[in-house]
Amino acid sequence: MISSEVLDRIKRRLGAWEANDPTAIAKDFGPGGVMPRQDLVALVGRRTQAWNDHDPDAVSACYAANGVWRDLRRDAPARGRGAIRDAIAVYFLAFPDVQWHVLRTLCEGRLICQEWRATGTHLGDFDGLAPTGQTVTRSGCDVTLIGTNRLIEVETTYWDALGLYEQLGLGVQA
Repeated sequence: MISSEVLDRIKRRLGAWEANDPTAIAKDFGPGGVMPRQDLVALVGRRTQAWNDHDPDAVSACYAANGVWRDLRRDAPARGRGAIRDAIAVYFLAFPDVQWHVLRTLCEGRLICQEWRATGTHLGDFDGLAPTGQTVTRSGCDVTLIGTNRLIEVETTYWDALGLYEQLGLGVQA
């Protein structure tokens, strides 16, 4: 379980948390600026289903027009639906059968933390690595801030890239 101290640090790092107009938040999300948990879970559920359907357009539609997706493996975040769509399509080309399984979901206010596991077969180029045919599993966590428009405003994906590369046969030397 994530402590309230960790959640507070995440909120501060995501930036815009305190900058939003409390009146607008209350209007869009209800009393106290809290979107109902079932609505938060439904939004990230649609995003997860779009990943499992291998539909980058449907995944990117879950983000605000100016949304940001940070995959810590990438040098820069994807900004805007088109860039998010293109970044996600890379995974579908490399792992065309990828399936995501949500293990836990934590919601507080407009913030969602979701732990997941993904499994897929490496059948396309990935970071310059030719297809290996290996079935791999990776674990990670998404930290997601929902905007007042009820779409993903900012999302950061933390995942075990080292474990993935090891499964693909790229040994790491100390």
